[in-house]
Amino acid sequence: QWTQVQDKIKESEFARRERVLAQKNRTLQSMLDNLPHGASLVNANNKIESWNQRFLDLLGLQASSQIHGMDYLALLKDTEVYPEALAFQQQDCATTPGQNVFEKEKRLASGLVLDIHSHLILGGGYMNTYTDITERSHNAEALRESEYRLRLITDAMPALISYINSNLQYEFANKAFEEWLQRPSKDIEGLYLKQVLSETEYNDHSQYFDKALRGESVTFELEQKLSGGQQRTYNKTYIPHYGHGDVVLGF
Repeated sequence: QWTQVQDKIKESEFARRERVLAQKNRTLQSMLDNLPHGASLVNANNKIESWNQRFLDLLGLQASSQIHGMDYLALLKDTEVYPEALAFQQQDCATTPGQNVFEKEKRLASGLVLDIHSHLILGGGYMNTYTDITERSHNAEALRESEYRLRLITDAMPALISYINSNLQYEFANKAFEEWLQRPSKDIEGLYLKQVLSETEYNDHSQYFDKALRGESVTFELEQKLSGGQQRTYNKTYIPHYGHGDVVLGF
């Protein structure tokens, strides 16, 4: 009789643990289903354990009861992200669990752009996320194209044109500016004005910097030496650049 009681206690404890595990699985699945990203959880044996519908949709996979327990590479074999999954598995993953160990942007044949991340998890295995960044990617391309057109236009102008942010750093310099300073724009952009101008030149300009950053458009003339030592008189205009809430972002 005592043995039967022990067996019933064990059965009860086993049933309780099963209920707890089932609840945890339901919670995990609910979390995955509410993510805006495609997500898949793969165990230490490279078998897929959990995923959401977004994962299937983004990768063009069909929902099936056979997915659970499949080898992850086999599941992705006919998808366009298979090379990334293979590359992740072939790399050295000796890193801290939870840390990104693989990330890449992938443009699919459909034009969809995915941001792919893989993270190691405690106990072995890893979590993959696939995020649709198509709009962001297109915006970045449009911004690069806009900057390219702007540079074409400003480089064709004989005037010295630059953009200086509110920290008094150069963010843009045209070709005439490059020739004036005798250095490429990539070496100018990011520099502070104090790194480009002499102390005297900086002090001569500082009142106009202050006015521009207060929101005033200013035009003035100043003598300035070229790198070769020649003295020139320059007519300069600083036009404030406003952001949201009429905050001056630069000039």
